[in-house]
Amino acid sequence: MLEQQDLLAGLNEPQRKAVTTTQGPVLILAGPGSGKTRVITHRIAYIVQHEQVSPWHVLAVTFTNKAAKEMRERLEKLVGINESKEMMIGTFHAICARVLRIEADSLAPLGLNRSFVILDTGDQTTLIKQAIKELNLDEKQYKPATMQALISRAKNDMQNPDQMAERAAKYTEEVAARVYKAYQKLMRAIIASISMICCCSPNNCGGMSRMCCASTSGAGSTFTWTSSRIATCRSTS
Repeated sequence: MLEQQDLLAGLNEPQRKAVTTTQGPVLILAGPGSGKTRVITHRIAYIVQHEQVSPWHVLAVTFTNKAAKEMRERLEKLVGINESKEMMIGTFHAICARVLRIEADSLAPLGLNRSFVILDTGDQTTLIKQAIKELNLDEKQYKPATMQALISRAKNDMQNPDQMAERAAKYTEEVAARVYKAYQKLMRAIIASISMICCCSPNNCGGMSRMCCASTSGAGSTFTWTSSRIATCRSTS
């Protein structure tokens, strides 16, 4: 743990002001390489060490995993490993996913639990294409990218498939609502039928120790795809 003078050592006057201003919000405008991460981490250390703020009250949000890792490593040196572990530091996506898992009971009405799977863009496209196929639609006429964009817009507007269909102003939107419903059904089947999820398990994943794998099989359908996060692997059952 560094003393106050050590925390402020090497900072210029504007940086010192940003670090030691603890009442009210602080907005820092600075260009690349100007020491933003240093100021933020030193400010966190300052409020923990000198304002007696509990580490678990600290939320630090970044845009990239690399930045989050760097921020945590710096805070480990500034406040100690144990204290830094109590802080919530990560990307927007990682922190939101963590909150959803913590508040898993609130997901029950949506048919989800803390074991939910987050699909990346490639996985979404795969399911959209499968939904179009199951509805016997022409993929050339109803392009997956278009269907995906319309479904995404409906979700942003908090619309379920039925609500999207009711508010459809064009036939394409009506078709997208049907694809949306089939897409949701496919996702539910994946969640309900995941028989095995393994992380960092070389024994089950053919040595892919840094990948998560899922063997999935839904009623009447079999889902098999490979991405950076989800891969087929042999079942342990």
